[in-house]
Amino acid sequence: MFYAGSDLERGSQVAVGWKLGPVSDPRENLRWSVLSDILLGNPAAPLMQPLIDSDLGTSLADVSGYRDSYREGAFAAGLKGLPLGQTEAVEALVLETLRQIAEEGIDPELIESSLHGFELSSREVSNAGFPYGLGVMFGMVGSWMYGGNPAGALRLEPELTRLRADLKAGPVFEPMLCELLGNPHRVTLTLTPDPELTARTEAEEREQVAGMAAALDDAGRARILADSAALETWQAQEPDESVLPSLGLDDVTRHLPRPDYGEEHLGSVTLGRIPQPTGA
Repeated sequence: MFYAGSDLERGSQVAVGWKLGPVSDPRENLRWSVLSDILLGNPAAPLMQPLIDSDLGTSLADVSGYRDSYREGAFAAGLKGLPLGQTEAVEALVLETLRQIAEEGIDPELIESSLHGFELSSREVSNAGFPYGLGVMFGMVGSWMYGGNPAGALRLEPELTRLRADLKAGPVFEPMLCELLGNPHRVTLTLTPDPELTARTEAEEREQVAGMAAALDDAGRARILADSAALETWQAQEPDESVLPSLGLDDVTRHLPRPDYGEEHLGSVTLGRIPQPTGA
């Protein structure tokens, strides 16, 4: 693959990627998110450190990590800031490092640190990067779009509890790496700069437009002008706000339903408990 760029010395990227299971599965989604964080979450991570220390490139490839914004999840790892011709070297390094991690095992402290980070993030209310509400939406919409339960993406606690129980019973992430290495749905992507790509693209567009213009007769030109005038007229109109959904005071109930709750008496204090599926 090529992109418009002029840095032929250090402008390439190489990434090794795998197609995984459906993102609608909250169990697999969480486990791949945690494993991706373990492998690539910081400069000392067991996959990131060998990649950076190799001096093949300058930093991780842009697509590195786990992605759950498609129908099926994807995991990738690689480097950018590469000279030309490093595809095989990066591919071999990624595969050999993952194989070594699967054989030697992952430090339990790394796993616990990552799980702790996920637990904290599930409870944190922050507007860092973008508003908190948008962050909640982005967290649920990927699974929801492809048939998953949108609420499941917001309730990490049950899946985290299940993951901790499975970790006590035996290795979890090492078998996942073995399955990944045997997964035939693998691709190695090489992104290479091409200083002439922009000029070629513009020339092809001009040629295409010229061909379309030459094929038009007088009636076709008149139709385009009429459509353009109609679009301009429509864009100048005031929008009809009456078609938008609205909410008035009469639509709001004056009486809130009283949820069931249990009472607990602590000395002179009566404590009411209402179970709620929140991150608190």
